[in-house]
Amino acid sequence: MKIIIFLLLPMIILAGNQSFKDIIIKKDNRQYTCSILSVDEQSLKIIYEYGQEVITSWDNLNKVILGDLGEVYTAESGLKAEIILIQEYLNKRQESLVEEEEVIVPDEEKDFSFGILYMPANFDDSKITESDLSIIIGTRYITIERSLPVFEGQFTAKLKRNWLLTLNIGYQYSRVIENDKIVGSTGIETLESIRSIFLDLGTRLYLKSFIGNRVRPFLSMSIGKKIAFANAEAKSGGQSAEDKNYENYLEDLNSPFFIGLGFGAEYYFNPSISVTTNLKFYYMTYSAERKIEEPYEPTEISKIDQSNIITRVGIGMHLYF
Repeated sequence: MKIIIFLLLPMIILAGNQSFKDIIIKKDNRQYTCSILSVDEQSLKIIYEYGQEVITSWDNLNKVILGDLGEVYTAESGLKAEIILIQEYLNKRQESLVEEEEVIVPDEEKDFSFGILYMPANFDDSKITESDLSIIIGTRYITIERSLPVFEGQFTAKLKRNWLLTLNIGYQYSRVIENDKIVGSTGIETLESIRSIFLDLGTRLYLKSFIGNRVRPFLSMSIGKKIAFANAEAKSGGQSAEDKNYENYLEDLNSPFFIGLGFGAEYYFNPSISVTTNLKFYYMTYSAERKIEEPYEPTEISKIDQSNIITRVGIGMHLYF
């Protein structure tokens, strides 16, 4: 549901600008708010406020109220204005609506933009299981207890009219609890905090603008690196094993290279300000090595070399200059 809301936000904003000023009353006395699009001697074409477009006969109606013209038809007296005058009024009203909607996308002189993107949704795996450890140590797993949203700064530079170069810098904070379950003991619980910076370089290709040039869909592609900074401390259970490089291990585990593909749309309030929504898919690869030393036991080395795909949804705002 969140994905649908974010991706449809430009349409939701646009819907607020659509004016439904006309009223029709049918033979059963039910009243409907609508916009009348055109008329002729036998019928009128209307669009209801929920989006359905229909053609109905004058004979099916008890009354028609047309914007500033007021009551133009009743079942008792028929048309109260000439069809040609009603259609002329509709044409002028449509022209004024088009002029209101005519917002130009960034003009040729605006080569750069800066924006902020907020990504509350992160559909990532919340548990990593290491199955290559010995039975003496048991199963070690890492569970993300709290992962805050990603905030991303976006810089763009125009390469061509519909093609931009993008540089994104993001930040995220996560708190992690690791439990080492050891046979015959309560195990060790360790609290870690991880601060991550995202850096990626890519391109954005805008597709054909529509709806008065207010909405511009786009495709995006990027490559980048996530850089993690970890801090770890024991919460309970004592210390039964000595890690030679535990914090480095956490940082490597959370510092993947990635390739990103996405799509989205921008809605322009004016040539300098827009709101944007997008859906991004990231293919990530990462590797990490951890050394664990038990008393009277040889050093255990745990290695992870994996890849995965995550999805993020974002909403933000851009300033063009």
